[in-house]
Amino acid sequence: STLDSDDVSTPRALSITAGTGNVDFDGAVGGSVGGTTSLGAVTINSATNVTADFAFNAASLRQVAGSGTTRFTGALTTTAAAGIEFDGTNFEFNDTVTLTLGDFDLDSTGTVRLNGLVTTSDADNGLVTITNGGQLTITEAGDMDLAGAFLQDGAGAVSMAGDITTTNDDVTFQSATTLTGNVAINTGSGAGTVGFNSTLDSDSTARALAITAGTGNIDFDGAVSDTNALGAVTINSATNVTADVAFSAASLRQVAGSGTTTFTGALSTADAAGINIDGTNVDFNDTVTLTLGDLDVDALGTVRLNGLVTTSDADNGL
Repeated sequence: STLDSDDVSTPRALSITAGTGNVDFDGAVGGSVGGTTSLGAVTINSATNVTADFAFNAASLRQVAGSGTTRFTGALTTTAAAGIEFDGTNFEFNDTVTLTLGDFDLDSTGTVRLNGLVTTSDADNGLVTITNGGQLTITEAGDMDLAGAFLQDGAGAVSMAGDITTTNDDVTFQSATTLTGNVAINTGSGAGTVGFNSTLDSDSTARALAITAGTGNIDFDGAVSDTNALGAVTINSATNVTADVAFSAASLRQVAGSGTTTFTGALSTADAAGINIDGTNVDFNDTVTLTLGDLDVDALGTVRLNGLVTTSDADNGL
């Protein structure tokens, strides 16, 4: 059944050590957020599986160890600066995750699945850090609205369909990332850098990617469309844009750039929208190939072409 504190003035802490047993919350935990029944700090020291079937509200939540799967079916909400910190194996969040204060820090040796909106509101913290040993899946419902940065720094691959918004903070994916839906990443108007430190692909459907980096940079450190080509790629704003390896997409549009856009590897597009870049300095250090459409570069500064440029559209190809 339900689990609550007895007094709003004294939210009660709960510490559970289950060893190789399970921890089951079959009813709502903590009643209403900030209400008369919210729990204090909840600590799970050990368990195999942890399941919360309904809403879970506490001042903070810490899981020290878990050898099975930790699953939240209902909304998970915390209010204190200690935030949410998980260490364990597999994690599933099937509803919203909301932190009034503090960070969301998850260290998983297995898989992680986010299937609800993740919101952090702490202007001084608000970080989301996911260290995934297995695959990280961010579904279309798993958007993030963050007051801090987002960092994926595990060895496991990433399956991505949710949008990410930060308040001038970085968004970083260190592992190979596959888009399984159209994705928008927006770090605001300030210096939030977006980085893909490994390969970036679509699944079997060409997925669109839109990035707004403000005065931050955009870094593609691995091949873009290494296995399956992306759909339309739109860069709304950035200072510097760098693609260190081959970059392939249906089309490429850069709306604004105040620094240098550099393609070190081959750049290729396939759709009629072609390549349209507005910015300051643009540097192409390998081939530029358009199956359809035009190459249109409008630069306030310098433009450098250091590879074969090929257009194949008889009706356009400018």
